[in-house]
Amino acid sequence: MTILTEAEEIIEGKSETHGSPEDSFERIAHYWTTYLEIEGKTDSEITEADVADMLALFKLARAQSGRYNEDDYRDRAGYVKFANDFRHD
Repeated sequence: MTILTEAEEIIEGKSETHGSPEDSFERIAHYWTTYLEIEGKTDSEITEADVADMLALFKLARAQSGRYNEDDYRDRAGYVKFANDFRHD
């Protein structure tokens, strides 16, 4: 089984408990945008694709700063897939 296949299976499983990724990423984008606006740090809106890209970067940082953990790579693959999907909708 490839990392991307595992990521897709995990995403499907989490959708049952966390709702659709589209709804979750939209909500996160709204929260992050609001937070940054309150802090006076941005005047641009964060999109669902931005959330996916930033979460992929988060997983990259984890992979680079700790011991090897396959989860970091599997999750990053899933986030990259979401970023691609959101940008092509």
